[in-house]
Amino acid sequence: MKNLLFTGLLVLMAWGLQAQSQRDFEKWGDLASDINDHYGAARYYRKALDIDSSQSKLLWKYAEALRGYNDYARAEHYYQQIYRKDRGKLYPEGPFWLATMLKHNGKYKESKKMWKTVSNMHRNDRKSYYYLKAQQEMAACDSAVVFAEQRVNVLFDHLPEPVNSYDAEYSPLLDEKGNLYFASLKGELDKNRQVIGKRYEITLFYAEGQNGNWLEITELDTALNRSGYHTANPAISADGKWMVFTQCNDSMVCNLMGARMTDSGWGEVQTIRGINAADSRNTQASFARARGKEWLFFSSDRPGGYGKLDLYYAEHLGNLRFGDVFNLGPEINSMDNDVSPWYDGESETLYFSSDWHHGMGGLDVFESMGFGLQWSPPRNMRPPFNSPANDLYYRYQPEHETGFVVSNREGSLAEKGETCCNDIYRFRFPVTDTLPVIETLEQLSDYLPVTLYFHNDVPNPRSWDTTTTQNYMDTYLAYRAMLPLYQEEYSAGLKKGERETAIVNMADFFENKVDLGVEHLALFTKLLLRELEKGRKIDLTIKGYASPLARSDYNVNLTQRRIQSLVNYLKAYDMGVFVPYMEGTADNGGRLNFIRIPFGAYRAEKSVSDNLHDTRNSVYSRSASLERKIEILSVERAADDTARAEIHFNTMIQNLGAVQPTDTITHRFHFTNRGELALQIKDIVPSCDCASLRFPSHEIAPGEQSYFEVLFEGVPGTGKNSWSYRVLTNGFPAEVELVITGEVMVE
Repeated sequence: MKNLLFTGLLVLMAWGLQAQSQRDFEKWGDLASDINDHYGAARYYRKALDIDSSQSKLLWKYAEALRGYNDYARAEHYYQQIYRKDRGKLYPEGPFWLATMLKHNGKYKESKKMWKTVSNMHRNDRKSYYYLKAQQEMAACDSAVVFAEQRVNVLFDHLPEPVNSYDAEYSPLLDEKGNLYFASLKGELDKNRQVIGKRYEITLFYAEGQNGNWLEITELDTALNRSGYHTANPAISADGKWMVFTQCNDSMVCNLMGARMTDSGWGEVQTIRGINAADSRNTQASFARARGKEWLFFSSDRPGGYGKLDLYYAEHLGNLRFGDVFNLGPEINSMDNDVSPWYDGESETLYFSSDWHHGMGGLDVFESMGFGLQWSPPRNMRPPFNSPANDLYYRYQPEHETGFVVSNREGSLAEKGETCCNDIYRFRFPVTDTLPVIETLEQLSDYLPVTLYFHNDVPNPRSWDTTTTQNYMDTYLAYRAMLPLYQEEYSAGLKKGERETAIVNMADFFENKVDLGVEHLALFTKLLLRELEKGRKIDLTIKGYASPLARSDYNVNLTQRRIQSLVNYLKAYDMGVFVPYMEGTADNGGRLNFIRIPFGAYRAEKSVSDNLHDTRNSVYSRSASLERKIEILSVERAADDTARAEIHFNTMIQNLGAVQPTDTITHRFHFTNRGELALQIKDIVPSCDCASLRFPSHEIAPGEQSYFEVLFEGVPGTGKNSWSYRVLTNGFPAEVELVITGEVMVE
């Protein structure tokens, strides 16, 4: 397993002595290994093996040292020798590390076979780390074969010297001016790669940006780079006033430290209170702005986590003060290492590296949508972000159109072996406008409808409220995490073939309906914002639906809550960028209005079960799941620079409740002309010819009120029904849909 903070320390010891015994070389190798100088240890063990290569114990030490400095190819060779001799008896971890090295070398088929061996060795303890890891890796090897063929279209290049060196580089970060901060394990070495002098520590460096290049590097002063400690992982707050970074002693106890930017550089270094856990690694911090606040994400192996290094976050309260620390939860954190977090607050996407989730090598880069404790399943970022080696420190800074990944993949600068050392790689997305050009709102409507799905009775279960504080993304993430439950419940009691079909069918629904809806929402949101930035006044029509499990009037309130969750998503988007348009205070005159039509269960398919005791069909079936949704149906705009009529209804939906087929019912929809010109209702188009309609034929003056009347002389249909009426006007909006719902009771 690769040390996550440095590649190794070289031991100070005489080299080239003549006539030494095998025991002497082995002893010197042991001393080097004790201080994590795996490269130095391997050289001594190699000398010992040159004298006698038959000893399994020495072969094991050599393989371990090669693995320690990431010489995957030679480590695989010697673990293979040991396994052929030993079959995992004297060295039971041998098959585990052989499987790991095979995967690091891109030999996924052979690696999967060896992981199967590991699984069989530990099958009597199916809760053990080794058994669970083997199960995970067998599936990961299959995924890696697929990932290798799915290269992402991105410009990817290796930073040249002097930023990268023949040692190891870590944690790149650009400041607002495009200057590069990074960490490096550098030292003055002799021709045998031995350290000259005592200092060989990870140190923070700075390079001034010159047209996207960094040609001269400078070691930051000793206020930050404290002698006797490894210093890395710079993070700079949004206002540029604070840097948070990591300092570790040789025992790898690491604390997050902070310093303030002053006129003369970075000021006094302070240990951050409330964040660091004692006797732990607290490291790899990054700042992010999301939902109106600034946050600090970091990794730590403190007690109480899910595995080795876990990811955590805390609110930045200003200066070097932070709020309570929270673990990101089991969707992100695993039994292994989950590290180097980077959060994009605009898209609410977390980027991090893990050696547990399905990857191509050791640490792979993953992305997950969410916030707080709700996350979508991590998605592998694929090549070139990932490789069979270790890939971490993903960070993309759109203001510079530049991102970075750190990797020890083949192609890095290396004298100790092709994959010995981490280097910094830069990536840039192709310079194209990924958003389509929209010139009219009719073109924006081409991206509709956007359909968003919900779990049963969400948000705010068992509530009669018509509003909610929940954000749609939170409900989506919680819903997405329920896929295994839906598959289990929907397939329960079925025969084998039908069960497999049901499981696949539900996975298809989540992928091609639920997830696709979120992708469509992300694109539409960006397009909508761009139109509002042009100063346009937009009405967004949103309809809500529910499956017919609860009372009809309850479901009408539920669909209103669902519509509100989408409104809350837009309010929170990109630090509240939509809020001025929603409040009518945007400087450019742009405005965003919402037309809400909550249908409740009245538009549900008749085949959907409303049996409370049949949850398989009324809650967990695909047909029931398809009914629990909201749809963004239309965008409309009135002329921006001219006076207009504007119709506003007090309510757009009326629930009659339970009615009899013989009832005579009258309902009036009251409205006001809020515009500056006279309003004319040109026509009303009903969904059926089952009621008498009455509406004013004369013009409605500005500020005047009137009504549209519906008269039922006998109510048509049976069970739950809805009747809609399209009101066509000469004003804004040009068309409004009104709805009457009711449940026709038949004895």
